[in-house]
Amino acid sequence: MRRVRILFLCLASYVASSWLLPSARGRLDAAEGAGDLPPALVVVEGARDVVRNLPKEELDPVSVSYEVTASYPASAVLGEIRGKLESAGWRPLPRESLGAIHPSSLRVGWRTHISAFRGTDEETRSFAWNALWRNSAGDVVAFTLTYRTKTVSPESQPAKPDNDSLHVEATLSRNLLLRLEGLPEALIVLDGAGDTTAWRFKDEQRLGYDLLAPRPPSEVMAALGERLEKLGWTSVSEPPPPWRPESDWAKSHKPGWNFGASRGSDSRLEWRSTWQNTAGGSVRYVFSYAAVLPAGATEDPEHGVTHYYVEANYHASGKPNFILLFPSARSPIKPE
Repeated sequence: MRRVRILFLCLASYVASSWLLPSARGRLDAAEGAGDLPPALVVVEGARDVVRNLPKEELDPVSVSYEVTASYPASAVLGEIRGKLESAGWRPLPRESLGAIHPSSLRVGWRTHISAFRGTDEETRSFAWNALWRNSAGDVVAFTLTYRTKTVSPESQPAKPDNDSLHVEATLSRNLLLRLEGLPEALIVLDGAGDTTAWRFKDEQRLGYDLLAPRPPSEVMAALGERLEKLGWTSVSEPPPPWRPESDWAKSHKPGWNFGASRGSDSRLEWRSTWQNTAGGSVRYVFSYAAVLPAGATEDPEHGVTHYYVEANYHASGKPNFILLFPSARSPIKPE
């Protein structure tokens, strides 16, 4: 009888270990996955399903993603990430991503997005938190936190997720930011600019900042064009995408400032102009802002002062990278 009891206890111990080992192994893998990551890619306490992507080349980004159980709005998780970064000398950047019109979630908090599954009336909502930090070496670390829920809160109730499953993604990009004093002359910071940032993107140098100006920003665009012309730049048509015949494209994209919907967005409008110099370089300027045109309108009827996000893309040789614009039917403003 005693022998049977011993055998039963051994079997119970084996079964228990078979259940517990995967959980323990998951925690071990998470710890090991975080161990060879740069400290800026913070893996918070309680993280699970940690996946890391290490760079193949020196300047390739390194990233990590994981899941963690945290009640919305994940104050403890955000506090741990912010605390570790900022105590190590990382400073917040103003926008949710480089080249984005939206401010950082450090300033405005969580955003929500509602979408419907194609072919059904079922809606889903995502809750997103995005922010960037930089260090003195010009490295940038980006964090995106996301809840997803299939239950959309009634209009009378505050929106919040129906679960505590939080997905975290972080990416570290080395030597990404550029010093303003070393930029090409064609990348112009206009008077009154705020939250100015410069960075590299593939073979381009890019500049972005906020600016207050009337709608449309005619005087500002004219002043910018005058400065570019003095530097030897000439306004040219926006280059067409590979799949569009140049003759068709030229009907709606002409030299000067073209106006239209930003990258096909229904909530952003922009003014855009492309310039070239005799050395074969190009620079594109975009003034974008949050607005919607009334049905059938080709011009913005509002004329008050607006917050613009101004971005300039400089390419030392060749045409700039293609960015989609849906122009209005109005004529472009040509440089004087």
